Amino acid sequence: MSLALAGCDTLFHLDYVPLPGDGSVTPDTVSEGSDTPNLAFVSSQSVVPASLGGAGAADALCTTLARNAGHPGHYVAWLGTSTQSATTRIGGVPRGWVRADGRPFGDTLVDIALGRVWYPLRLTETGDDLALTGNATDLVVVTGTNPDGTSDTNTCGDYTTATIPGVQAGLADNAPSGWNSNMGASCTQPVHLYCFGVDHAVPVSIVPEGTRHAFVTINKLSGGAGLGAFDNLCNSEASGPPLPGTFHAALATTASSALGRFATGGPWIRPDGVTAIDAGGKLLAPIALAADGSVPPIEVAWCGATSPITKAPGNAASCFDWTRSDATQGLSGNDSRSSSEGFGGLPNTCGNAMSVYCLQD
Repeated sequence: MSLALAGCDTLFHLDYVPLPGDGSVTPDTVSEGSDTPNLAFVSSQSVVPASLGGAGAADALCTTLARNAGHPGHYVAWLGTSTQSATTRIGGVPRGWVRADGRPFGDTLVDIALGRVWYPLRLTETGDDLALTGNATDLVVVTGTNPDGTSDTNTCGDYTTATIPGVQAGLADNAPSGWNSNMGASCTQPVHLYCFGVDHAVPVSIVPEGTRHAFVTINKLSGGAGLGAFDNLCNSEASGPPLPGTFHAALATTASSALGRFATGGPWIRPDGVTAIDAGGKLLAPIALAADGSVPPIEVAWCGATSPITKAPGNAASCFDWTRSDATQGLSGNDSRSSSEGFGGLPNTCGNAMSVYCLQD
């Protein structure tokens, strides 16, 4: 099944899934005959890892939150323990996960554990977008999981005690890298959970919303290189795969927003088909892929403004309209993120050589 992504403004709701105790299923029953994928979300409720009472209690909370939001079925928290990885706890049969807005997150557990995921899991079970709260801690999600999908050795005593050095966590606005294992979190500070439905086994895939591409450059230039040099870099790297059309750097100036450099509006899709920037200029997913579709090491990209649709808030933000390579602090973004830090949320010295986001005109 391919999920059409247009018109994802309404909340996704699962079809009816029989519950344990109603005489029709057991808790590990998976409905493979349904064409409905599983829901995955970030818990709206924060938890203290040391006080969870175990991974089973986290599963119960996920299920309760989902059902309260109108999503029936069974849910498992993405938590590694001392005896089981997160994928082992979910089981080998379920597949196909989408967010509350219907946009696909990932297809199989093998894909997900290896970082082959699409839209970041930054929505709660009710569809609230935690990337828009302005609170950085809202994006921290406890996982107890290493980047390769195995359980980390530190799990707060399997989520029952406060231990040092803490527990592995991810960032909900990251994808494909960093969502699962990005940082350490305290066992005693509130964080969120990832919750995965386990009642369905339905393949999901991307249906691109547009044809114009976006990517991040592998090569780098200092902030004073000039708009023309940045554009040339974009077109040079786009010629390798090759990607069609003409590309410009998504750089704001004091006279124009980054998207003001383009003849028409979005959406712009990554090489894997994920919409990175929508028609309204909103960053939906990290621009984390190179022109050839590979995922380079996490890069920092020049931006010049705090969003794709705003002008540079002063000369310094755009390194004096990309003419000055000195100690001036310009605005850049982390290409692994889709919150404010993904575009313009990070100050950087204009003399530093960094990547740039490239959009097809």
